[in-house]
Amino acid sequence: MFGVIITEVTIILAPYLLLVTGIWAWSSRKRESEADYIGLAIMAKAGYDIRKATDFWKRVKRDTDPKLAERDTIGNAKYPQKPEFLSSHPHDRSRINNIRAWLPQIVEQTCWVPPLGRNE
Repeated sequence: MFGVIITEVTIILAPYLLLVTGIWAWSSRKRESEADYIGLAIMAKAGYDIRKATDFWKRVKRDTDPKLAERDTIGNAKYPQKPEFLSSHPHDRSRINNIRAWLPQIVEQTCWVPPLGRNE
């Protein structure tokens, strides 16, 4: 009897829990993306070459991808990656794409110019 009640409550509450989890994850990802944007603007104002920010996230992705590909002895992912809509942080590919999209806007807002090379 108790098991039936638990099952029924779970069936009733599951959609609401998924909705709340999805909203929380979306809100958290939004804040993380905002932090990435602000960080990029601060880098530009400090004189760093903001075009290199995508290189950083490419290195993170390169170092993370093999870990995500690891399998246990029965073939299951050792470190499964959540779908992005359930994740609290944007996936690396999304961060790279966001930075590429933001670069023109950051350059315009901060009047950033590329640093001179050593021979210039």
